[in-house]
Amino acid sequence: MAYSAVNLLKNITNDSSVAKNHHLHVVPEIKNKIQEALRVAKQIESKNVNGELSENVEMFNDEAAMLTKALDAFLAKWPYPKVDVIVDEVEIKDLDPERVAKAVFSQSRPLVPLTLRSGGKQSGILLYEDVVTGDLYSVPNMLYNKPNTVEVKTWSY
Repeated sequence: MAYSAVNLLKNITNDSSVAKNHHLHVVPEIKNKIQEALRVAKQIESKNVNGELSENVEMFNDEAAMLTKALDAFLAKWPYPKVDVIVDEVEIKDLDPERVAKAVFSQSRPLVPLTLRSGGKQSGILLYEDVVTGDLYSVPNMLYNKPNTVEVKTWSY
């Protein structure tokens, strides 16, 4: 059987890890298909001068309705996660070199609000300070470590 995003959603799973995977990969695909079907229906309708293309418009609207129904049924059982965006501050300042040398190195930054203390576009390392504990963290200057780009998803299941 060939892969079908709508069939994956219609066969509502009982496994939370599968549902989370569907949220990451299948739900966006279904949303894109709904938008595309509605866009095509609207485009055909704008060229439908004397009603010759009404069946085509109806076909695309029906497809969008069927996809929406499948998505709504899936979301009724497996709702979207709560997304909290971690808000960081950027306050570049000179730090004590001895303190910087003791900074904890990690591939990714902790998932708590931090203050970026040093690092720029050319720097290979970003230094973050936890304003609550005062701890310094040294992380690679990668997109996922940039300030104000981290989201924490909390699933209800």
